[in-house]
Amino acid sequence: MDENITKILEKIEESGFKAYIVGGYVRDKLLNIETNDVDIITDALPKDLIKIFNEAKINDEEYGSVKILTNKYNFDINTYRIEFYQNKRRPEKIEYTKDIKKDLLRRDFTINTMYMDKNGKIYDELNGLSDLQGKVIKSVLDPSIKFKEDPLRMLRAIRFATTLNFQLDKNIIKNIKKYKKLIKSLPYELKKKELNLIFSSKHVKKGLDYLKKLDLLKYMEINYKKIEYVDDLYGIWAQMDFSDKYNFSKQSLYNINCIKKILQNKKIDNKILFEYGLYLSSVAGIILKYDREEISKMYQTLPIKTTNDLKLTVDEIITILNIKPSSLIKEIQNDLISLILCGKIENNKETLKDYIIRHWRNEK
Repeated sequence: MDENITKILEKIEESGFKAYIVGGYVRDKLLNIETNDVDIITDALPKDLIKIFNEAKINDEEYGSVKILTNKYNFDINTYRIEFYQNKRRPEKIEYTKDIKKDLLRRDFTINTMYMDKNGKIYDELNGLSDLQGKVIKSVLDPSIKFKEDPLRMLRAIRFATTLNFQLDKNIIKNIKKYKKLIKSLPYELKKKELNLIFSSKHVKKGLDYLKKLDLLKYMEINYKKIEYVDDLYGIWAQMDFSDKYNFSKQSLYNINCIKKILQNKKIDNKILFEYGLYLSSVAGIILKYDREEISKMYQTLPIKTTNDLKLTVDEIITILNIKPSSLIKEIQNDLISLILCGKIENNKETLKDYIIRHWRNEK
């Protein structure tokens, strides 16, 4: 085990408490997946942890959570607890406990309940290892209870099945179908976060199949006809219809909309590469079944990549045509660029000068 993790566990134990790594880190270690997020459970209270770690920050004192950030790992340290829900995602009440199994029972899926001590010994009280080896996502206790407590767990189940390439347990499937309407109540930011993790997976089609077969698309307010795999998040979103309530940054929305426009064009050519650049054109090109290397070669051989590459400057156009600066200049530039990209004229000063004299002198 990494000594940075061992030191954290030892420091808690030296103060007379128990401490174990739990959940995702243990699961991923068994699957040979690297992760920087380490969840630790302990019988130490938050006030005890603050005394033990000077650098610790209380993440949520009410819910017994303390965060420690290091160069390599993000540690979340939580006191063993029991949670009580009442029609809310967030527990209305918690009780600290000395019984680690009671803490495990509050978790979502069995594969996230295994825990590990400082020596690397793994404890498995809820058959998580068996489910991990069987590649199945099973609920801790009755999924109907778990999903009513927090509907996000339905999306998390699909996300884990997608990213790990596992199957959903029949009981989980049955209860997602039963309680799917609860998903509509989730904040869009949380739904988007889960979708991003699904869309970023190379097994994205499995996740989308689950969302469609379980009739969740309308509650997620997304829809699609066909998805071609591309290893780019914007590329997947660009193949979707989605509610404008999903909050994207201006740049993200721009990227998605540009890819959509390229897909509508149904081909990658010089004009597309010039207008949208190599990155967005490559993403769309892969969806359109182009080879990435082919697109890169097309871009490298473009006769012109930006307006600044034109051999005729704005000032020269003004002088040659004896006109004042206006929107006409942009029209002329666009005309030149289009002709150059189509290979109809060469990008040299004399050729461009001759062209605008013949075609634009009477337009001023």
